[in-house]
Amino acid sequence: MLPHKRNRILAVAVLICIASIIVALRIYAGKPKPEKLQFQTIEQAEYGSLSSLYEACGPELIVITWAKEIENLDRIFNEDAKTKLKTIDYSKYFVILVFQGRRPTLGYRVNIIKITRLQNDITILVDFTEPRPDMEAAPMESSPYQLIQMEKYGIWNQGITFKLAVNQGIVISTSYTMCR
Repeated sequence: MLPHKRNRILAVAVLICIASIIVALRIYAGKPKPEKLQFQTIEQAEYGSLSSLYEACGPELIVITWAKEIENLDRIFNEDAKTKLKTIDYSKYFVILVFQGRRPTLGYRVNIIKITRLQNDITILVDFTEPRPDMEAAPMESSPYQLIQMEKYGIWNQGITFKLAVNQGIVISTSYTMCR
């Protein structure tokens, strides 16, 4: 092969590589990345008072966007959490309540690991822990939950989808219209 022909082929190959890299960077840069959101735990408990266990067997996700919504849930929480819920400025904050579901023994726990937002989707990554096999669990029904508070910053006056993810799979997806 002639040297100038080899140089042309090499130059074309380099240009194709550069063009491919530019296209890939533009595609990658165009995709929004999830934003990690901060939250504060208000209460994390294995059960409420015995008369107020969350009745469902499976997980549940409840979003509380104004004070009136806590009236139906008030019987679940301890006095400190009730006080905190009543003093939250719901124009600036909202509350998320995650239940693991009714369990036959003690030793279960809800751990919210992280919360991310990608446009109008909020994903709550949760770890539901179970009693260790070598630990003897008390034979008392439990209803583990975690109650958190989050600040409304940015744009919230629109429909938001909240997704509860356990082991990287979505188990609940629910939509709310948030007010700022």
